[in-house]
Amino acid sequence: MLIADALRLGGAILSVYPDMLASQLIGRLLPEIGPNRNVKMLLKECDQTGPDHNALLPLYHCLHTPGGPLKYSLEGHQFAVFGFCLTSDYRYIVSISNKFITWDLSTSDLTRDVNPAIEGIMQQLVLSPDNRFAAAYTNNNQTILLNTLTSEYVTVENPLPTGEYVSGVFLLNAHLFVHGQGTCCRFNMRGQLEDQFSSVENPNEWPYHSMHYTTMEEYWLLFWSGSLDKHNMRLRSILPTGPFSPLDFHSAMVMTRDRSIIYCCTQPDRYGVTKYCAYPKEARWLEEKTLPAAENDDVEVLLQLKLDKDETTLIGTTGNGFVLWDFSEESTREDALVFPLPHGVRNISTRLIQSNSCMVSAARDYAVAGVRKNLYVWSMANGALVKVLDAHFGRIISLEPLTIGNWNSVSHWN
Repeated sequence: MLIADALRLGGAILSVYPDMLASQLIGRLLPEIGPNRNVKMLLKECDQTGPDHNALLPLYHCLHTPGGPLKYSLEGHQFAVFGFCLTSDYRYIVSISNKFITWDLSTSDLTRDVNPAIEGIMQQLVLSPDNRFAAAYTNNNQTILLNTLTSEYVTVENPLPTGEYVSGVFLLNAHLFVHGQGTCCRFNMRGQLEDQFSSVENPNEWPYHSMHYTTMEEYWLLFWSGSLDKHNMRLRSILPTGPFSPLDFHSAMVMTRDRSIIYCCTQPDRYGVTKYCAYPKEARWLEEKTLPAAENDDVEVLLQLKLDKDETTLIGTTGNGFVLWDFSEESTREDALVFPLPHGVRNISTRLIQSNSCMVSAARDYAVAGVRKNLYVWSMANGALVKVLDAHFGRIISLEPLTIGNWNSVSHWN
C-alpha cells in the first residue's frame, strides 16, 4: 500500500519522466525504512540501480511521504509556483510559474503543460468565467493569454504608455484587460487591441491596484496609495445605473460574490471591520454596521479579509493570528473568535490585502491555516490550537478549500 500511495503522489512526474521512479521512491519512503524491512530492501535496490536510468537521486527525505490526510502532491513546475486557480466546476487546478500546468483533481493527472517560452516568471493568474481562457502577466511586462482547451496561446507585449509597467490583468469570456498604474487596455481573445482608456484618478496619487468586471457596463476599480507603507485604498463602482461615490478605506477589504456587500476598515487609526451595502438608487455605499471588535484591533494590523464559500464566515488575517466572525444562522456567538499563532510565528503580507489564508472545515468544527511550512488547526468551539501538521518542504503560500461529493480537502501550493 505504501508503494502504491507513493506512486500515486508521484504520478504527475512519473507520467512525464518514468525514469525518475527510483528518485521518487527514495525521496518519499526514507522515513519508512526503520519499521519496514521490505521498504528498506527496495530503496537499497533503487539506490544501487537507479543511476543506470537517472543519475539524479535524493540524499535525504525531500518529498511528501504517503499516508494520513494527504491526497495528492501535484508536482511538475521547475520554478516556484506564483499562482493557482480552481476552475468553476472544481474539476481542475491551473497553476503558473514560467509555464501553465493543468491537473485533473479526480486523478491527479497532468492534463496540460504549456510552455510559452517566456524569459520571465508569470504572475497573477486569472481564468475566464467559462474556464476556456487563462491569462497572466510576467515580470518583464508581457501578458500571456492561453486557450485552456487547445493549449494555443498569444503573447501580448507591453501595450501601456512609456514609463508604465503591467501590474494586473482580468478576463471576461470575450475580453482581456491589461492595466498599469494609470492606463487600462482591452483586447479580444486573439490578442488584438480594442480600446485604451486612462484612469479617472491621478495615477501619481491613486494608481490602479486591481479591477473586476462582471459585464462591460458593470465593473469595480480598486486604487491604492502606491506605497507599501501607506495602506490607504479607494474603490470606484460603476453600475448600469451610474457610478457610485468613491469609498475610501485602508488595510484590508473583501466583497461578496454579487458585489453588493463590502467588508473593510474605515475607522482612522483602528483596524475594526465595518460592513457596507450597495445602494444603486443613491449611487453610494452605506454603512450598515461595525463588526464586534477583536482584541487589540487598535494596534493589531489587519492584513487580509476573506469570506468562505457560503459567505457566512468572515476571516481576518492579523500579524499574530486570525480573527473569525460567524454570520451563519446556527451560530450563537456574537463576538469575534480569535485564533492565535504560537509564540514566534507571525503572518506576513505577500501583497497589499493579501496574506496567509485561514478556512473553516465543512462541518464548521475546525479552522485550518497554513503559515510557513506548517498547517495549524484550531477548534471552532473555543479557539484553542489542537493540531500542528508539519509535512511540507517549502513555504505554504496560499490555501483554497475544496469540497466535491463526500471528500473535503484543502488545496495549497508552496
